[in-house]
Amino acid sequence: MFFFRKKRVYAFWTTATPEALKRKLYFYTSLSATGVLTLFLFSAFLLYFIYEIPGIEEFKNYKLPLASKVYSEKDELIGEFFLERRAYVPLSKVPRYLKEAIISVEDSRFYDHSGIDLFGISRAFWKNIKAKEIVEGGSTITQQLSRSLFLNNEKKFSRKIKEILLAIKLERNISKDEILELYLNQVYFGRGAYGIEAAAQTYFGKSVADLDLQESATLAGLPQAPSAYSPIRYPGRALKRRNHVLKRMMAEERISASQYEIAEQLPLRLHTQNEKRLGSYFIEYVRQQLEDRYKNSLVYKGGLHIHTTLDVDMQRNAEDAMRQGLLDLDKRQKYFKIVNRDNPTPEVEGAVMALEPGTGYIKALVGGFDFERSKFNRAVQAKRQPGSAFKPILYLAALDSGFTPADVIIDSPIVHVNLANHTSWKPNNYNRMFSGKTTLRRALASSRNVISIKLMEKIGIDRVVEYAKLMGIESPLYKNLSLALGTSEVSLMELISAYAVFPSGGFRSEPLSIKYVQDRDGKILDVFEIQKKRVISKETAYLMTSMLEEVIRNGTGSKAKSIKRPIAGKTGTTNNFIDAWFVGFTPELVVGVWVGFDEPRSLGPSETGSKAALPIFVKFMKKTLKGMPVRDFSLPDDIIFVKIDKKTGLLASKDCPKENAIFEAFKKGTEPTKYSEIYSKNRNDFLHTFN
Repeated sequence: MFFFRKKRVYAFWTTATPEALKRKLYFYTSLSATGVLTLFLFSAFLLYFIYEIPGIEEFKNYKLPLASKVYSEKDELIGEFFLERRAYVPLSKVPRYLKEAIISVEDSRFYDHSGIDLFGISRAFWKNIKAKEIVEGGSTITQQLSRSLFLNNEKKFSRKIKEILLAIKLERNISKDEILELYLNQVYFGRGAYGIEAAAQTYFGKSVADLDLQESATLAGLPQAPSAYSPIRYPGRALKRRNHVLKRMMAEERISASQYEIAEQLPLRLHTQNEKRLGSYFIEYVRQQLEDRYKNSLVYKGGLHIHTTLDVDMQRNAEDAMRQGLLDLDKRQKYFKIVNRDNPTPEVEGAVMALEPGTGYIKALVGGFDFERSKFNRAVQAKRQPGSAFKPILYLAALDSGFTPADVIIDSPIVHVNLANHTSWKPNNYNRMFSGKTTLRRALASSRNVISIKLMEKIGIDRVVEYAKLMGIESPLYKNLSLALGTSEVSLMELISAYAVFPSGGFRSEPLSIKYVQDRDGKILDVFEIQKKRVISKETAYLMTSMLEEVIRNGTGSKAKSIKRPIAGKTGTTNNFIDAWFVGFTPELVVGVWVGFDEPRSLGPSETGSKAALPIFVKFMKKTLKGMPVRDFSLPDDIIFVKIDKKTGLLASKDCPKENAIFEAFKKGTEPTKYSEIYSKNRNDFLHTFN
């Protein structure tokens, strides 16, 4: 046949007219040119798309966006920052059932094809026709990974070409196991979970390594349509989809018929994690600091490991103590708007913060009753009048200005007249009574307002402001006598930081919430050093601690005696009971509590710092310090104790009654040298009258 055809062609070329030959030549030339042009255009077309897709180096350098993880001081996971919640796990930690479930339903010939699977596309097409719905996809796992990493979901022919070319390139340059590992860590499973580890935690509250067969099948069914098959929103659909995955696994002989029958009968058994996290205000505070320090892409996609100062047990104790304290106050004053017995929410707000003196480490931080209700951090952001809780800074300035705890000031009425505007100010004590001659120790313990004002007049307002700044108060302070009563607004963090100077022996440490930050590979990226410097002498720090211990023993903070260990502190209450404070400390911990309304108004009659804030402190400290060894405050060598008369502040004479003779602490060289004579004088007057 070929011989005769060849013979006819030969005959044509030998017998054809020139015109016919010309036409035939033109035809074949055009045909060849068209073929060459088509080949050229097709090659250019492919080259264009090859040029458009990422190179293999770009792929090898690509890093999946990973959630940054926040850890407590004991390396417990307490929070995450992410745009895509993802935690990378190697393929070796993924259970066999999960790998086989994914392959069975998404790409059964994964280990046999070279990036695209024509047979798989045909099979998926007929499966979907029979089921009258999309039950299988035609794209291979490699194609899905290519699209997910570098392309988009636009339904365009050009995108599909790029996807195929990129899939082929990936298959030629990395192993199948590497592709599967990347896919499992990249794919979206719904509910904000990217990657198989995040999905396992989201739906089952466990690590991917602990998933069983039915759980693995449930997750394997999600990537195709995470919203449509959501086990939480559509449990019926999810169950049907899971059973389809199990059936595919059985058909692929990856599980036995008996395994299929058992697993198919099981319920979904979801165990989602509680969305409410411990330490939400602290975690948000950490996030804000990281945003100020790093690029957002690093914070939310960089897979950082942020190691913080938070003590989980202390944080839990602080949240429980404040919650109970605010509910008790709300119940006592009856200002519930809505009573919900299952989840009562008070109107009143509060804040608690615990700081480690000497390091500045924040061990617990509560910025409000409920983070979901209000993300405003009242421990850090709120500025409120501290009332008498500011007085220790005034007394500290006095001690460094030559005063001693035994110095006496007369507690008596005073009036300040402003001639410029014809007004007067007549400060009063809380109980509206006056105690006459009073030592500074007793004046601070009983929080005598008038003595505080007189003391400020003696040492000067500028001196007090200077010491406040030295101790870490950064908020603006009004330079008037009312500063002695705590009328300038400060934050709870500022006040706690200032009090921490006393138990640390005179050292001021900047509050720290982060210890160090690692990158995704575990390399140290940043270390947050302790910033510590001496601001007062250890002797002055001890004297202030001793005076604040008196507040607990015989003053407004006496409820704290129930803790039964050395404790110092001070209450604070503002006019009309708008703000209630207590800041106290042991040698190992400084804790502050604030209670009030966001929109300032009275907490109610007699809701002082002692009544509204101190019980929260006591509850927290009892639980936190339980089991810890009892420690005393460190005593400097240059502190001496001298027996004085507590009424006059002078040396106690032999006639001084035992109940009035006390040991007082002094810096060496500042102790009194004269004896109190009031008792001997009274005795002589008595004898003269008797005779």
